[in-house]
Amino acid sequence: MTREHMAKMRMARFLDFEEGCLLVLTEDFKVGSGWTENVRPEFNWWVMEGAGVVGYSIDGLDAGPPDYEFLKSCDFRVVAPQFGLTDAGVDQVTESAYGFYVLQDERSAAQEDYREALICTEEARGPEDLIHALELWTSLYHLYGHGDGLYWLGFTCAELGMCEQAVAWLLRFIDLRHDNPWAHYLLGRMYNRLGDQGSAREHLYMAVLHETMNGYETGAAGLLAILGD
Repeated sequence: MTREHMAKMRMARFLDFEEGCLLVLTEDFKVGSGWTENVRPEFNWWVMEGAGVVGYSIDGLDAGPPDYEFLKSCDFRVVAPQFGLTDAGVDQVTESAYGFYVLQDERSAAQEDYREALICTEEARGPEDLIHALELWTSLYHLYGHGDGLYWLGFTCAELGMCEQAVAWLLRFIDLRHDNPWAHYLLGRMYNRLGDQGSAREHLYMAVLHETMNGYETGAAGLLAILGD
């Protein structure tokens, strides 16, 4: 296989979380744009705007396996080292992923790292556990492209007292999930610690707005009342 040919290949990444399995095929893996276009809603086929990314959801397929005939129509080749595929069609990669994650009910390394990171974060006994969690969340975001990693990077930095770093990660997270009340609440707390009460009020207000819409209770209203107008 020539270097020019390899340059045209797209890498396949696999995420397997509580929601199920997601196969991501990409030549330029970017997290931040969000899934923007549902090309085939009946088969959960998605394209990410401006990132050269194509994804196929293979979770919850009670009716059977993916639409392989449709997948054969995708005209790019894929590298999937997880399954020993170096020049495969999208249908071949999807079939391998479906067989491994759905039929064999296997878990991915990303899923295991995610669970370990949650335990380290939520049950941390000291800075060492939080630093280990920070390493895991960094890997989950940068290596696996898991957007939740951004929130937990911010959360873990906040727990370590790294307020400026927490704000930076959380702002990137709300670019993806602007309606997440917990992210806005945590941003409000961090800005308040940094002495920027204007930004703190702004995000606390957004937290109250979105928790009302989504049925959550973050405690943002109480902190907002303390800060006043």
